[in-house]
Amino acid sequence: MKNYCFCILGIWVALSSCAGNNECPDQEPSKHTEYNLNPADVSKIPYTGTDTLVFISNTGDTATLYGQGKKQYRQEVATNRSSDPGCPFFDYDYCERINIKFNGDNPLLKELILSYNVNEESADKASQMTVIVNEATSSRGLIALNAENRYADTMTIKGIIYNGERFMGFRQYENDSSLIVFYNCRIGLLQLVFFDSKSWVLNIP
Repeated sequence: MKNYCFCILGIWVALSSCAGNNECPDQEPSKHTEYNLNPADVSKIPYTGTDTLVFISNTGDTATLYGQGKKQYRQEVATNRSSDPGCPFFDYDYCERINIKFNGDNPLLKELILSYNVNEESADKASQMTVIVNEATSSRGLIALNAENRYADTMTIKGIIYNGERFMGFRQYENDSSLIVFYNCRIGLLQLVFFDSKSWVLNIP
């Protein structure tokens, strides 16, 4: 019985010693911060997620895209505050995000993803919008739409003048064509212009 007790005691001491060697120094509690989309920016999202968009190209092609739903959630962003690789320590930001996806059958314009999110890298955690075209084939890339690359503009569709903002995109991959987007806060995407001269305009009834 004594040998059994000594054995148990020895194991407990050994485990306590190992645990002590692996303990990290005292740290401040992890921070958990939530960042919400600006309500004024959310009000500029006209889509329900079940919308049907019809675009006509400058060469006469028609692309009909159907909404696949509207997903609203918080994206977790973890930042390691520790300088010791053996003792990682994370702060967590939870950034609100709204994703809306459209699918269609025209291979030239068969997928549109609009993502409205909080830019966690900006000092004021500003809202931004991202447009992805034909993600599966990477034929068109990602463009982040923010205050630095947009300007007020107007365009005429069927004799009606629409106000909005025009955004300049950037290439995600080398084989992507950069993209210019015209966005109206009441209607949504009105025009997509690719630098290969292909452009699409929303067919408004």
